[in-house]
Amino acid sequence: MKLEAMAGMRLDHPNIVRTYRMATTGAVHYLVMELFRGISLHELVALQGPLKWPTVCDIALQVADALKESHSHGIIHRDIKPANLLMDQDGVTRILDFGLALIKDAPDEEFSLSMVFGHDCLGTPDYIAPEQSLDSRGVDARADIYSLGATLFVALTAHVPFPEKSNKGKLEAHRTRSPRNVCQIRPEIPAEVGAIIAKMMAKNPADRYQSAEEL
Repeated sequence: MKLEAMAGMRLDHPNIVRTYRMATTGAVHYLVMELFRGISLHELVALQGPLKWPTVCDIALQVADALKESHSHGIIHRDIKPANLLMDQDGVTRILDFGLALIKDAPDEEFSLSMVFGHDCLGTPDYIAPEQSLDSRGVDARADIYSLGATLFVALTAHVPFPEKSNKGKLEAHRTRSPRNVCQIRPEIPAEVGAIIAKMMAKNPADRYQSAEEL
C-alpha cells in the first residue's frame, strides 16, 4: 500500500490513476484515490475477444506515454498486465496498481517486498520479463516494455504468449522461448505492428526498445 501511495502521489499524468493521500484511522490504513470509471483490459478482452489492431495501438501509445512519465521519476511499475490497465468509454487508458513498483529512493520498501516475496519473481508470470524473474531488483524501464508487449499480445490474440499450466513453466518459457508473431495468429494485423511487439518481447533487454519514449 505504501508503494502504491508513494508512486501514485508522485505521478500526475492523464494516463495514470492518481493517488491523493495515504492515511490511517489507527486500526485501518487507507488510500484516497481518483475515481476513474472504466473497465480493465483483462475484462474487455474476456467480454469481446481480440481487439482491433488500431485500438490496441492507441492503448499502446497511451501506456507508453504514462511509462515515460513514471520512468522519468525513477519508478518502474514491474506489474504491467491487462488487469492493471483501465479504459473508459471515451477510450482513455490509465495505469493503476503500483503496489510492486521499484522506486529508486525507497530502499526500505523494496527490502520489505523482498522479505515477503523473495528477491526474484516479483510480478505476474504471464507477463514478466525474463530478467525480472531472475532478479526483480536489478530491472530498468525495459522490463516494463517487455510486460507491455506481452499485454498487447493478449489484447490482439486473447491468449497469453505462453499458455503453460504451471508458473514455473511460464517463467521458463519467457526466459527461453520467443512467442508467435501476432501476424501469424491474425494475418490482418500489419507486419509493422507484429514487429513492434516482437521487439518489445525480445529476450535480451538490449534488443528491445530502450525507453518508453523510443517505443
